[in-house]
Amino acid sequence: RQEIKHALAYLRLIANPDDDTAFSRVVNFPTRGIGARSIEALADTARTYNASLYATVPHLAGRPGASLSVFVLLIEEMRRVTRELPLPEVIDHVLDASGLRAHYRAEREGEERLSNLDELINAAANFINEAEDPSLAGFLAHASLEAGDHQADAGQDAIQLMTVHSAKGLEFNVVFLSGLEEGLCPHE
Repeated sequence: RQEIKHALAYLRLIANPDDDTAFSRVVNFPTRGIGARSIEALADTARTYNASLYATVPHLAGRPGASLSVFVLLIEEMRRVTRELPLPEVIDHVLDASGLRAHYRAEREGEERLSNLDELINAAANFINEAEDPSLAGFLAHASLEAGDHQADAGQDAIQLMTVHSAKGLEFNVVFLSGLEEGLCPHE
């Protein structure tokens, strides 16, 4: 879901500011007046400096640099405030500070999205009770591994992309190993 992907992107950016995918997803969501030209200028400068988008912001001058600097300050402030908080409170704070909650409250169909965001906080609370590594990084790793589960209804044909280790059970009728014929898989 869009709202979960946005929330996770903010969390990934807090955990790893060099995550260009997360940066690109949320730099202007909710909208903060950062246009496509500013993003293009940032990407060009990032290639010049061979650095992440986040790390390149201080090297960008003018209006694009100023508006992107405000975004970087927002992320830095969220990182500072959430440093010592338990995981569910980290997510709760990020949803408020990022403006995601306010954005979805203003949407006509926003109630369901807000409910999904609350469920993300519940999932984090369950995660810290069951996980060996109850950190933000551990939660993000768990979320990325579990992202493909439960996307198809029971009895519905579906394809799951997973590691060889995850596929070694007996629950799958067919398993395809890609790259094996080219020697890419180390267990050939």
